[in-house]
Amino acid sequence: MDLAWIDSCVDGVLRDGRSGRGLDPGLVYKLVKKEVADRLRKRLRHEDAGWILECLRSRQEGVLAFAVAVVRPLQDNDAVRERLFEIWEESLPPRIRVGLVFRLLDYNDLSLAWHDNLYNWVLENERPWRDKATEWYSLGELVENAKERLGNPRFPESKKWMYLLQVARFGTCREALEVLSEYEHSTAPFVAKIAKRLRVDLSHTNEGGEA
Repeated sequence: MDLAWIDSCVDGVLRDGRSGRGLDPGLVYKLVKKEVADRLRKRLRHEDAGWILECLRSRQEGVLAFAVAVVRPLQDNDAVRERLFEIWEESLPPRIRVGLVFRLLDYNDLSLAWHDNLYNWVLENERPWRDKATEWYSLGELVENAKERLGNPRFPESKKWMYLLQVARFGTCREALEVLSEYEHSTAPFVAKIAKRLRVDLSHTNEGGEA
């Protein structure tokens, strides 16, 4: 994707958002791409919380999808956090809810009940979850990114079960079993629980077969 085009898009979105002009729903939905979202996140400031919050309240799917994709730098804003949890209780298209799962997992103080809720939703909606994952990364990139983030302290402990699930679903059985075995005794109870569950599932699937 052309860097000049990305910067032009980001400049336009920031200009419209900060001016209060509002965002074009059709345009911003097209901008929910990894390269654009990454670039825009780097340029968001604390004072952008106001207009991003308005986007999170939007009834336009394109605007809401955009806001969920880029809001991470503002996650410590109390109003933003409250709104993200409110959105989960609303009626949402699966493609937006998948993105919201990742945003909620950015919170390290997420309760076990919330982890259960999010994990079960992903299992029940695995097709849109897979579609979203492969929209941003190739299969090889998905597995390598997941493994790198598992060992990277910049990524929250609360997200580790998601990375384990990605390795289990998109990696080879052999590499998945190796990774999962490393986290069966994690100090994070839910991470350990999911690592054990996924390893058992994979072991049964692979019985008598080649890993």
